[in-house]
Amino acid sequence: MRLWSALFLALALAGPAPAQEVPETPEVLETPEVFETFDLPEAFVAPELPEATEAPGGRVRVLDRLTSALTDLDLSRGESATVGRLTIGLVECRYPSLNPAADAWMHLMITDGAATVFSGWMLSSSPALSALDNPRYDVWVLSCLMADGSLPLPVAPEIPAETPAETPEATSEAEG
Repeated sequence: MRLWSALFLALALAGPAPAQEVPETPEVLETPEVFETFDLPEAFVAPELPEATEAPGGRVRVLDRLTSALTDLDLSRGESATVGRLTIGLVECRYPSLNPAADAWMHLMITDGAATVFSGWMLSSSPALSALDNPRYDVWVLSCLMADGSLPLPVAPEIPAETPAETPEATSEAEG
């Protein structure tokens, strides 16, 4: 009983701790005018993205690491195919309008049995950017397919025609 009364007395005498002083809020510094009109150099400005066109289908490649078997699948929009345990479904395929063979952006839905293991966009130019994380299979985008089911042909860059003054023969004749 003495122990309880001593404990009660100690708690009653302890009382609340003195409140700590709160430091005053520092004044907000005004932003100098130099920073308000600051423009980013051209190197830091994001480039414009190319205009994209939807394709009716796409081609993906599947690697089975266990058997080293490569399988190319031609899928139409909304179609799915099974390779081993994976079911790969093509939701959408897009390509740059100016150069269809340059790149392909494909929205895929990949399932392993009943579990969805990947759902998102894969890029043919950067396969590691958004990759399937699976210990047995690798899946990557090859290209979009055109309406007739063929692969897109690369577009040759436009080369300006040389004027007679710029050709090597004209330059040597002018000098000699």
